[in-house]
Amino acid sequence: HIGMLRAVELLGDLDRLLLPDELARLLRDAGLDVVAASPEYLRAKPDTGALLGLRLVLRDAAGEVTEWPVYLRTHDEPRARQLAAKWHAERAVGTPFGPGVRLLPGGRSVLFLFPNDAALRGIRFVHDKQKLKRALGGLDALLADGERVSGKRTRLETVRYKPERRLIQRARLCITGADGGEREQSVFLRYFTDGRGASIDKLSRALRAGPLGDRVPKSFGSLLDGRLHVEAEVQGAPLLDQALGGRADAQRR
Repeated sequence: HIGMLRAVELLGDLDRLLLPDELARLLRDAGLDVVAASPEYLRAKPDTGALLGLRLVLRDAAGEVTEWPVYLRTHDEPRARQLAAKWHAERAVGTPFGPGVRLLPGGRSVLFLFPNDAALRGIRFVHDKQKLKRALGGLDALLADGERVSGKRTRLETVRYKPERRLIQRARLCITGADGGEREQSVFLRYFTDGRGASIDKLSRALRAGPLGDRVPKSFGSLLDGRLHVEAEVQGAPLLDQALGGRADAQRR
């Protein structure tokens, strides 16, 4: 086990990245105004590389302080430089903190600032409200004839982000009708690296059509080759939270 741990520590810059002070220093050297930085989780493949999710608080050019989703890929120098080279200026999405993808000093680690992600292809269609509203326009189960999603008045909130695996967002959609009327629809957007969203849509519809009925959230369908699944938000509190707080009997339910 000691040998395995040492092999992991020797991956790229990982020995520095796991130390908050060293991590912050490396990111500042890359041109970021770091207020706070700490590693949150690690996925490592010995002898190959590692992915490190960060809790990162940054200050932008206007002086505003924001916590921003970020992750690092660290490898040997040739592989890290090759990875960074794929993200030319036209491909990377800009951020309030500068370039969305950058090679860190030393050339062994690549930083990805959300919504840039090396595996979640097309994530901008979920993050960008104008692109999202156009994508949702293809869901007949969500919109009646003449209705459209207002990108400007739609609100997005990231619920969970696992870099290079999945993104879950809550969206409060402002939907306008042909008569000018408005309604709000709250949905969850689940975005994957593959067609899992289409599988979830199929399963949800089958469960909802069975004895469970309305206890299963309504699925509005899937988009983007099945990578994006859209379902209605169910109002209420999770049963587990209620049971742990002594406000519900999990056995009786």
